[in-house]
Amino acid sequence: MRRFCCFVMSVSMKVFISSILLLLSGVSSVCCVGTVKGSVGESVGINCVYPEEYELQSVYLKKIDGYIIIEILKSHGKTYTKGRYSLYHDTESRIITATIHNLNIEDAGTYICVPTSMDGNNEEEYLYTEFRLEVEQAPPTPTPPLTTSAHSSPTGDTLLSRDTGAGGICTHSEEGHLTFVFVRLVAAALCFALLHSASMLMRNRGKGKEEKGLDLESRSRRQNIRLIGIEEGKEGNNPRQFCAAALKEILDLEDTPRLDRGHRSLAPKPRDGERPRPFIIRVHHGDVKDRILRVSSQKKQLFYNEKRVHIFPDFAPEVAKKRAAFAEARQLLKGIKDVKFGLRFPAIFRVTFKGEEKSFTNPELAVSYIKDNILPSS
Repeated sequence: MRRFCCFVMSVSMKVFISSILLLLSGVSSVCCVGTVKGSVGESVGINCVYPEEYELQSVYLKKIDGYIIIEILKSHGKTYTKGRYSLYHDTESRIITATIHNLNIEDAGTYICVPTSMDGNNEEEYLYTEFRLEVEQAPPTPTPPLTTSAHSSPTGDTLLSRDTGAGGICTHSEEGHLTFVFVRLVAAALCFALLHSASMLMRNRGKGKEEKGLDLESRSRRQNIRLIGIEEGKEGNNPRQFCAAALKEILDLEDTPRLDRGHRSLAPKPRDGERPRPFIIRVHHGDVKDRILRVSSQKKQLFYNEKRVHIFPDFAPEVAKKRAAFAEARQLLKGIKDVKFGLRFPAIFRVTFKGEEKSFTNPELAVSYIKDNILPSS
């Protein structure tokens, strides 16, 4: 019989060394004998390698003193399956893999994997691999231990209760999964907190920049006033000189105020019959600007060429919007004696009633205070 080199899956080193000794001693029974162990329900396999000069015709798996279980012919290709048995032929590596799936106790015994050639006439001339299969029962599933908890009864006695684990069993895999989920949740919460903090920081920085920009704009308008109500075209070719003369006439000033600039707003020129654009005037001296506003406030009504005009401070649009929100509060206090009110920059509404002064930055709170405390007493 020809010698045949093979290796068995799951064979110990001791069996492998014994097989090598058999080959070196010239024993011509089988190339190697190994033991394969498996459990019920598992799969086991054996690999055999045949020589390159061996012209393979077919391969079959056979149980000693039994019949051929499965045979793969050259025409079947590389893989052939029959029930729980399968054979795979790797032609490039010259390896034959025999696999038994879903083991049971009756599968235990000795098997041979036989590759046949064109030259062989009987089984004694064929190369084959013999292996012994041992099958054992699968290890039983561990029963979760019963847990005992102590609690007090209404009478004060200590009672013991046992948990059978039917609804509260937590295996090691489940504990690992729960730990993994908990870590993911904590990581997600930390990421959300970091993103929220970064968002709030950027928002605060943006808000600070907006407030700084608004402050700079308000400072640049500090010496500006607005003159509203003069018809379009009255200023001629020198609006600054016209505004200076108009202010002197409207307010009955002794001297003509010195102005740095005077021009219409940059809005499109209105059509006939539409409201004229206001004049934006920059007064050279701050005290002169304050006197103009004070006198205009004292006169109550201002006229130019027998038409009503108005003089206001020139605020930034954001500040003007905040100050306009207190219009209802100011309207409620008009005509009420013993009440002083006014607006401080940028939009702080102050009310003095019966010697008590209140300041508001929220228009709704100011209106609520007036209705609850001042109007009932007036």
